[in-house]
Amino acid sequence: MAVLSGGRLHPPGRACPGCRNQRPVAGASRIGRKGPGSGSTARNIFLPYFALLGLAYMLVEVALIQKLILPLEDPPVAVAAVLASLLISSGIGSLFSHRYPA
Repeated sequence: MAVLSGGRLHPPGRACPGCRNQRPVAGASRIGRKGPGSGSTARNIFLPYFALLGLAYMLVEVALIQKLILPLEDPPVAVAAVLASLLISSGIGSLFSHRYPA
């Protein structure tokens, strides 16, 4: 819910440079803080893994789209078919992933 203050409409929790009612942005006190429990080590380990996983997923998408453009003879249809099939198969894989322990 937006707040009306001084004739100006503000989103909740946001500061306005020209208003007297300054409010800090939520979570601003945590910026730049490192210490126990900050999760920076876990972030440093998992960020490259998931970045490379996403890159590989996109490369597979591009390759499949290129393969399907010739038989379907319509690039938008090929993109839609590949994206739909990959999203559906990823969702089915997520549903069944609990059956295989890590």
